Amino acid sequence: MYSKDILEPIKKNKLIFIFMFIAIISFVLGYSYSKKVRLECKNLDDYPNAINEHVCVTINTLPIMFKIVPNGSKQQTFYIVENNSNKYIVKMTLNTYTQLMIKYKKNKENFQFQIEGKSKKIYDSLRDSSIKIYNNEKNDHLINKTNYEEYFNSVYIDGTDNPSFNIKIPFYLIGSFFLVLTIILLIEYISSVFNLKKAIKKYGKEELEYELNNSSTISYKSIGIYLTPKYIISNLSCFRVIPYQDIYWLYITESKNKGIVIGHHLMVGTKKGRFSIVFVRDNKILEEIIKKIFKINQSILIGNTKENLLKYQKKKTNKI
Repeated sequence: MYSKDILEPIKKNKLIFIFMFIAIISFVLGYSYSKKVRLECKNLDDYPNAINEHVCVTINTLPIMFKIVPNGSKQQTFYIVENNSNKYIVKMTLNTYTQLMIKYKKNKENFQFQIEGKSKKIYDSLRDSSIKIYNNEKNDHLINKTNYEEYFNSVYIDGTDNPSFNIKIPFYLIGSFFLVLTIILLIEYISSVFNLKKAIKKYGKEELEYELNNSSTISYKSIGIYLTPKYIISNLSCFRVIPYQDIYWLYITESKNKGIVIGHHLMVGTKKGRFSIVFVRDNKILEEIIKKIFKINQSILIGNTKENLLKYQKKKTNKI
């Protein structure tokens, strides 16, 4: 007796919910932990000279942008920001700057934005550039090297080194990975349901059940292949019913990752084209399946050769 799972795409349905659950949990944990860490940041207004700490500051003015080229490094972008109490030097990501501008445009009069990151010591070239930019912006010579720390203190905020963001990256990567798997399985599930209904409509459920229950049917359940007296039935990734008489060509191809063989595909060529019906690591089982199919239809071309490709193309166009 055949398994009812063959004509009911149940397994993928369960995996979809499992993978989606893992994805949701990963995103929730990542958000929760990052929020917790963000709330634990030190307010730089209260710790103006804390070095290498997770700090944050709420600003209420638009940043003044300037660029510098530190010794032996690429050009970097910094910003001068202010609140009612202090002035700060900030390095931030483009995404943070974009969010800041969006929030400013929404409410210019009561604009506030929190910036967070690691506090790092201001180096000489950063100090000199910020003095020049700020004085030019304000059209004044208020700040100089002597009184600099009275205005900017001794540290800047490196928003590209953000502890709350860093902690959620692994969770978001895991969540994204399982979300992609969920989407892939969902597409395969929808395709499988569609193809199953199409096959049942074409061949009839009773006919397929009869073939699968036939004592001559050879089952390779672990890879989703069933060799019935009339058809190859495949249900592992995409439900297919292929009459032996429709097969022109059978061959095995390798699947590689960085030059290393990771598995093999059993390719089937019909009048409609070539496609893979199963993927396995060991090709011995595929060679066995090909031999059994060839016994049923000995006009099938066997092997991935240029000669067979030419013959297959001629068969498709009814030239031989």
